[in-house]
Amino acid sequence: MIQYVSDKVLTEEFGCVKDENYNKKTVKSKDRITVNNFAMTHPYGTYILHVRQHQVTVKDGEYWDSWDSGDKKVDTVYLLSNT
Repeated sequence: MIQYVSDKVLTEEFGCVKDENYNKKTVKSKDRITVNNFAMTHPYGTYILHVRQHQVTVKDGEYWDSWDSGDKKVDTVYLLSNT
């Protein structure tokens, strides 16, 4: 349920674009990228990553969170369209 609500808010209210390359429905868990690896490979832009029951922001190659979620697998990626 949280994924559905956050998807609607991020896409409809904030204009984020969902990146279909990072979709837990189509990419096996063992093949999904971690938050830390995603941040290292995306040095520019602002992203909202959905990990299991949590969200984290990646901005210009650094992730920002209330705890260290760097080893968590990414379920869904949203790009802030105004960046």
